[in-house]
Amino acid sequence: MYVRAGARDLKGRCLTFGQREEIAVLRAQGQSLRQIGTAIGRSASTVSRELRRNTKAGSAYRATSETQIV
Repeated sequence: MYVRAGARDLKGRCLTFGQREEIAVLRAQGQSLRQIGTAIGRSASTVSRELRRNTKAGSAYRATSETQIV
């Protein structure tokens, strides 16, 4: 298997679809960013970034299976 030089290892770095679904459920229940982060084993800032990137104006957060690297 060929691995491109400089390729990033994304294991553990990106949220899983299950974690995204959990964020959506907990946010809909009114949980805080810290509470959500604790529940999924991530920091509140990770949850905040996920919500900011994947929430459209005027609508609720929706879990997506896409991995976005910026």
